[in-house]
Amino acid sequence: MLWRQLREMLEPLEKLGTDPKPGLERIKKFMAAIGNPQESYPVILITGTNGKGSTTAYLSKILQEEGYRVGSFFSPHIVSPCERIRINDEWISEKELVEYENFVLKEAEKNPITYWEGLAALAYQYFKDKKVDYAVVEILMGGRYDATNVANAQVSVITKVDFDHTDMLGETLDKIAWEKAGIIKGGVAITAAEYGLSIIKKEAEKAGARLRSLGYDFFAETVEITRNGNKFDFLGYEFYKNLETSLVGDYQITNASLAVAAAEEIGVSESAIKRGLKETKHFGRMQLLSEKPLVIADGAHNPDGIGNLVANLHLYDYEKLAVVFAAKKTKDWRKMISLLAPYAHLFITTEYGSESVNADELANEAQKYTKAIVERNLSEALNKAKRFDAVLICGSLYLLRAMHEEGVITLC
Repeated sequence: MLWRQLREMLEPLEKLGTDPKPGLERIKKFMAAIGNPQESYPVILITGTNGKGSTTAYLSKILQEEGYRVGSFFSPHIVSPCERIRINDEWISEKELVEYENFVLKEAEKNPITYWEGLAALAYQYFKDKKVDYAVVEILMGGRYDATNVANAQVSVITKVDFDHTDMLGETLDKIAWEKAGIIKGGVAITAAEYGLSIIKKEAEKAGARLRSLGYDFFAETVEITRNGNKFDFLGYEFYKNLETSLVGDYQITNASLAVAAAEEIGVSESAIKRGLKETKHFGRMQLLSEKPLVIADGAHNPDGIGNLVANLHLYDYEKLAVVFAAKKTKDWRKMISLLAPYAHLFITTEYGSESVNADELANEAQKYTKAIVERNLSEALNKAKRFDAVLICGSLYLLRAMHEEGVITLC
């Protein structure tokens, strides 16, 4: 498949541009003009600093296993724009993506919108036309003023609250929590947040929503954590024993528990919950690419994500670890390096485009903790890392995308 061509398919929509001014006025006007497709089916919105993509994948699969026709929206894409919009795990086709993009562009001539608003409108219209029973939608960024939040979700999920996108969401955890809690509009809100929980509670009360919080209203107890997945018990409205995930990392128990709690609100059977969790796939999340040498690709792109990643490296047997790392300029990459570099025998810094931090700057920072070198050629970076028995590729989902597009790694 010609990945670069697929990526370029969104270029016409990108010409809509962006607007830093927050608000839902534009997207509401646009959606009204096309008949408010987002009101044609129940929408479940999922936000959070980390874990929202995995939680979206879990819940989508659980609902599919119950027999529902499920539309899923993910952001960002890693290997193809088509992966953002799915019906029962099947990506929108290249042809359909172009058709719906042209539809959005034509309507935008009368009701101007931004690129991100165009993506949300495209997905909601597609789901209506495909007659989904549910739409499980991952927020693009934040929540309150995100274009996907034009939907009136009666089930909303907030995974965790931590520092990320501080230039847009605020520089305190309470401000970030307030932004994310903006998706709560009634019904039930489900969260695993520790930081900012008081803010989320206040916003739920304002919206007249019932709040269910992990550790207070539903519970997860770890049974087993391995390099092949997790096993845990869940207590909510019901008790489910030995639930299993194929996604790796102890934090996936939290993501899976949020999906189970949301599924309980819909009345999904235990058998669908068990099958759905175990069958969920979500590439680029502690994804094992090879055994010898051990190569793992992970999209961790902020300090909290890197911290979770480091905490789960013990699941693998290896002697020496090499890291291939790149980061976006807007991220707290110094903190990320301080968490990760001490565990690496070699830290290879690279770049994936104009938005990435200069590889020399990354290497200079990493040298405070371990040996670091610069290799801007992605293929050579991986080859040098493979001289060790374990390789970790991380720092940005866009790094994974670039390496996949160049054929350096294969994610799906």
